Formats: sequence, structure tokens, C-alpha cells
Amino acid sequence: MPLGKNLLPDLGYAWRSLRRNPGFAALVLLTLALGIGAATAMFSVVRAVWLRPLPYRDPDRLVVIKSTLRKEGLADSSSAYANIADWRRESHAFSGLVAYDGTQVLIRDGQAEAQQVEVTMIDPGMWDVLGVEPVLGRRFTANEAEHRDGVAVLSYNSWQNRFGGDPGIIGRRLVMDGRPIEVVGIMPRGFFFPVKQTELWVPMSLKSDWDEARLTRGTDSWHVTARLAPGVTLDKAGAELTGIAANLERTYPDVNEGLGVRLVPQTLEFTGRPVRQGLLFLSGAVFALLLIACGNVASLLLVRGTVRQREFAVREAVGASRLRVVRQLLAEAGLLAVVASLLGGGLAEVALRAVRAFGPGDIPRLDEAAVDIGALAFSTMLSLACVVLFSLLPALTTTRATPLAMLRAGRGQSATAGSRRLRSAFVVMEFALAVALLVSSAVFFRSFQRLAEVDSGYHAPHVLLVGFIFPRERHSEGVDRYVSDVLERVRALPGVVAAGFGEEVLFGGVRPRDLVFDGAGAGGRNQVRLPVRFDSVAPDFFQAAGVALRAGRFFTAHDVPGSARVVMVNELLARRLWPGQDPIGRRLQVSEGEAGDNWATVVGVVADLRRQGPDREPVAQGFWPLAQRPESGGSFVIATAGDPTAMAAAVRATVLGVDRTVLVKTPNSLRNLQESLLAGRRFNLGLMGFFAIAAVTLAGVGIFGLMSYSVTLRFPEFGIRLALGAQPQSIVRLVLGEGLRLAGYGIVIGAAGAGVALRGFATLLFNTSTIDPLAFAAGAVVVGGVAVLACYLPARRVLQLNPVSTLQAE
Repeated sequence: MPLGKNLLPDLGYAWRSLRRNPGFAALVLLTLALGIGAATAMFSVVRAVWLRPLPYRDPDRLVVIKSTLRKEGLADSSSAYANIADWRRESHAFSGLVAYDGTQVLIRDGQAEAQQVEVTMIDPGMWDVLGVEPVLGRRFTANEAEHRDGVAVLSYNSWQNRFGGDPGIIGRRLVMDGRPIEVVGIMPRGFFFPVKQTELWVPMSLKSDWDEARLTRGTDSWHVTARLAPGVTLDKAGAELTGIAANLERTYPDVNEGLGVRLVPQTLEFTGRPVRQGLLFLSGAVFALLLIACGNVASLLLVRGTVRQREFAVREAVGASRLRVVRQLLAEAGLLAVVASLLGGGLAEVALRAVRAFGPGDIPRLDEAAVDIGALAFSTMLSLACVVLFSLLPALTTTRATPLAMLRAGRGQSATAGSRRLRSAFVVMEFALAVALLVSSAVFFRSFQRLAEVDSGYHAPHVLLVGFIFPRERHSEGVDRYVSDVLERVRALPGVVAAGFGEEVLFGGVRPRDLVFDGAGAGGRNQVRLPVRFDSVAPDFFQAAGVALRAGRFFTAHDVPGSARVVMVNELLARRLWPGQDPIGRRLQVSEGEAGDNWATVVGVVADLRRQGPDREPVAQGFWPLAQRPESGGSFVIATAGDPTAMAAAVRATVLGVDRTVLVKTPNSLRNLQESLLAGRRFNLGLMGFFAIAAVTLAGVGIFGLMSYSVTLRFPEFGIRLALGAQPQSIVRLVLGEGLRLAGYGIVIGAAGAGVALRGFATLLFNTSTIDPLAFAAGAVVVGGVAVLACYLPARRVLQLNPVSTLQAE
């Protein structure tokens, strides 16, 4: 009979067979669906974030060039434009080499309220390096960049979201920080550079300090992307550029001393090493979960197949061919796999929606993650292979014996030693993988716990941050006067304890600076180049943020232009410049050709701040009074008596009431912003915890199902033991011992596997050993407890066993 004519009857029989065993069918389907769904969702995320090509021409030929500083130990420093220009002129390994720098600006369209926009200032050759052209309009030219024309190219998302996709945007004039610019082009959908938040690209010559920046050497704020020339490898380009950097170091020793270069593929730079490591670890975890699901199903199918061996024998005895039996088992396996795949695809979609909604914002292209058909197909095929193989195995072993022999065989004899060993191996594997996931999760939890306990240096319990950008065209009018007026009104609000201003409270980076400072002894003078951060703050900033004063005094209202120039430093900078000495009264100046290179006297030392996250070491930092070093933006720092977010609306209205031309950002609490720095680790920990719980649950269900079937198969044996005088408790101990022996093997193997796996991801841990005794003990205890419960419940059935009835049934 043709296969097509038998397909529907085989499927119908498979459906009826599964309906007669709803518990088995539901357990298999849910187990497979969980494994398929989790694997598909995770691999879809990996593909979107890591494996999907970047939206540029031949992205694998793009590299990022970073400056390195040997003395300071910095391997990822940004570069100075004069050096970049020499790299471009003297190198032959690149078909294009360009610089760019990102910032935030105020954009005003007509009389509409100003909006904050991420802008990237680029070399006009960037379009050729990336190999992407505008979808509407044109790109700006080198001639326009040279003459500092006000031209800009808009991102597709900004065009749609801010301007409603109006094609008339081409040629429209906007105002960027008080300067008119003309939109000349729109980039294609999906294009981004260097980050997805960028909405506008303008010539680098529009940078406010361009005349100075283009001549600067050493290090500065410029980033570099280059395209390798045909036939040139990354190593060859790196060697050539290293030689050029060495020549520049000899030519300009004062500013380029210790300055080298490092090349990184653009694709790796975009994803970031911590993100890649986290995704790799989670991928391993979810693959282990899929293997546990397949092992669980395999054990269940083996046991069910063993129970059905007499059914197979009867069918052969009444005339059914072996091929017919195999074909019906294939139909049953295919039905299970298809339904499980559909359920798994639905679970993957639900999981991806949750990931997109709650995932951290620092994972690139996470919002693009969608169910990947390839990942779904792979998970489904693996599950199908598992179901088919272990559905057929009992039937194929049955065919070695004659139907009559099988009919005469007792139920307890139908489970071969080989099948028992195979089922035991699956149980050991499941528990080993479950222990490995649980122990790894416990180690990462310990790491996260220690990270959350790190002292950030900010001790005020309730702090509200309200960022703002002052129009640069009005900078001369006095930012400090505006800040003073706002702070005066904010302090008058009910519930405000203290209020101050800080140029950068969190996230601000450092760059090497030449510092000249008083040395030891009378008239001593030293100079050193250090990675350091200087910020302008208003009086009461430290009090409002809860930053401890270690020595000296805070800034006061008397630190104004015309008075003695003063500076405050953190403990790290004080130790670096004046080790073992009192820094109060010492003098310091920043020697970089900046305005304000005059000497400033140290009047105070404050505690170190972990501004860039608890996992980053504090940086050397200095503070200027805002009145003496005005800046065009920053954050109002407001300490409140209660929940700071409850006062957000009132504070924002007060800030806008002073000057409506100032861009005011959405208020947020300092605690929320600090917690956002841990969002990525919290997200990974949550996924790891879910996978670990799912793995332990599946392993427990697997051993429970296996022990239940095993106990049922051995009822005749237990009946004989009881009839010969054995105590029921001894049989319970026998069953428990067999199950716990397998679990013990799994715990030992899993703990060893976790130790090996964690060593490869030690960089993701914070002050936590990969062999954390408490984490390993917790994992073993939890899995051991699950094993005891999963073994004891089936074993209890022996206590209700009637030996006479059992033997009569046989």
C-alpha cells in the first residue's frame, strides 16, 4: 500500500494512542516545548545581537582603531585628530580611514520646543568607508565640510518619528545649538552609526572647538573607523599602523609619549566583549536545557516502549508486519514533534517579547530579535530525532524475539539490561546538566550580590537628578546665574533637603591630561600625565549627593570669578599627586592649552565615586566651582525627604519656570540610574536563574517518571520479595538507593562541569571565585532534595502493594 494512503490512518492511530495516555503525552509535549522555545528564543537573540551582519558594505572589512597608553595601562583610549590625519596620510593598508565624535545637541524646528538629539560629527569620507548612501537626498561633501557649511543627514527613524516621514524635510532648515543647518539627506531604514541612538550626522568641522581639535595630538575624544584595503589582513594593517605610531611618538615626544594603536574588528567592537561572553554563556545554558528536555523525553519513551513491548508482540502475532509497527511509531513520534514545535515556537515568541520589553538597553540590536526560523528548525529536528530514535528503539529490540516468546514473557522481564542502563545514563546526564546550571547560577548570584553591596560613594538615600542643556549661543550670558536662580527656587520647594549642580554625576569618562602640581619641598614643581576627570559643580552638590568630605572644605558661594581659583580632588587623585602628604593648600593646574590654566588651590578632598558602575574602579577626579569654570549643561542634584520621583513634576516645572529656552531632560532618581548600570548583569542572572529552575524541574520530573515506570515494571519482583518475607521499608530503601545513586553521580559530574565552565567565564564575575563553596553546596543540596522527592514518591507505592494480588495478576 502506498505511503500516502497509510499516512492518515497511522496519524489517526497515533492520536488515539496518545489520547489513551494523556499524562504521558502532556509531559512529553510540555518538556519538548519548553526546550524548543527556550533554545529558539536564546539563539534568536544571539543571531540578532551578534551574528547578523552590520548594515554596511562588507562589514567584515571594517576595523576600529584605538589609541593605547602604555604608562596609564589604557588599551581603549580615544584619539587626537592630528594623529588620525597622519595615520590616514601615511598608511597604505586602508582604503579609507575616518574619524567621528558623538555628542548631544539641541534641535529646534521652527518655533517648536527644542529637543535633545544624539548627533555624530563625521569625516565626509565616512560614507565611502561604510559603503552606504542616503535613501533620499544626498550626503554632504568634503567641500561643504571644509567650508563649515551647516548641512546634516538625518536617520530614517528620526525622519519617521520626529518629522512624520515628510519628504519635504530635504532642504528644510533646523537650528542646532543656535546654528542653522540644512537637512540634505535621509539614511536608509536599519542604518545606524556608531549607535542606534544617533539621529543626525553633521560635518566634524561644526564642532565648537574644531580649530583647536584639528591640531591636537596625544589623545582626545575622536574615534576611528577604517576599511581594510583589498588583500590586507588585520595583522598586517596593525603592524603598519604601529610603525606609524612609533614614528609619531619620536617626532612628538611631549604629547605622544607611550602612545600606541590597537585594531579591533568593527563587528566585535559593536557587540562588546562582555555582551558576547554573556550571550555565549547563556547559549550554553539553554543548549543544556534543551539536552535535558531531550534526555527526559528519551527516558520516558524508553520506559513507555518497554511497557508496550507486549503490545508490539500481539500485533505481530495477529499479522501486522514489523514495518507497519515501525511506521505507526514514526507517525506518533512525528505528531509529538510537530505539536511540540508549534508550542515551542509560541513560547519563543512570548519569551522574545519579554526580552525586548525588559532587556537592558546596552545590548545592541536586542530590539530586533525575532523568532529565527533556522533556530526553530534546528531545535525541532533535534527533538524529532530524539523522539523517533527512542520511540523505535524498544520496538526494534522487540523484533529480535518471536511474538510467542514475548507473549510468554512476564512484564517484569520485558525491560532489558541494555535499556535500563540507557535510561540510567539519561538520568545521570539530566542531573549533571541541572547541577551545572544551578551551581553556575548560584555563583553568578553571589557575584551580583557582592556587586550590589559595593559602596558607590553617594550616600544620600533620596536623590533626584534633573538634567539640562543650556543654549550654547547664550553661554556668555552666565550659566552659573541660571543655575543659581534654579537652585534658589528648588530649595524653597516643600520636601527638598538640599540642592546642587554637577556637570556629570554618572557615566562620564576620563581622558589623559597633563597635570602640573606642587611637589615635595619648597618651590617644588612636578608634571604628570594621568587619566582624570574634571567636572564643574555648584555649591551644595556634594551635600545633596551625600558625598563625604575627607579633608578641607566644600565649595561656597564665595568661590566666584575674581576670587582665588580653587579646586577639590577625590582621594585617588590626592594619593596620586601627593602620596602621604596633606593635599589641602597645594596648587594644581591642567596644562593642555585650555582656558583657565592658572594655578588653583586645593581646598577640599572628597570620597572616591564609582561613577561608571560598581564594577568599575573609581577614577582620579577633580572638581571646579561652576562660577569659575561654567559649563553648558549638567544635572541638578536634589536631595528630598521622601520618594524623589514624587517631586519630579514640581521640580521640572520650577526649572522650566526660570528659562523655557533651556532643554530640560526627564527627571530620574539617582538610585534608578545606578541600578540601570547593573541592568545587564541582572538580566543575565534572571535568565540563568530561569534556565536553572527549569533544568532542575525537568530533571526532577524525569527521574520521577522513570522511577514510577520502573516501580510499576518491578511490581512482580517486589511481590515475590514481599511474599518471601521482605519488609516494605527495605524495598522502599532499595528504590530510593537506586535513584539517589544515579542522582549522586549526576551531582558529582555536574559540579565538576560547572567548575570547568565557570573558569572560562571568570571575567564576568565580580570578587567571586569560580569555585565558590557556598554556591556549590547550595546547588548540590537543592538537586539532592529534588532527587529524594522524585524517588520517594514512586517508592511509597510499594507500601500499598499486595503480594498475593500482584502475583495473581502475573
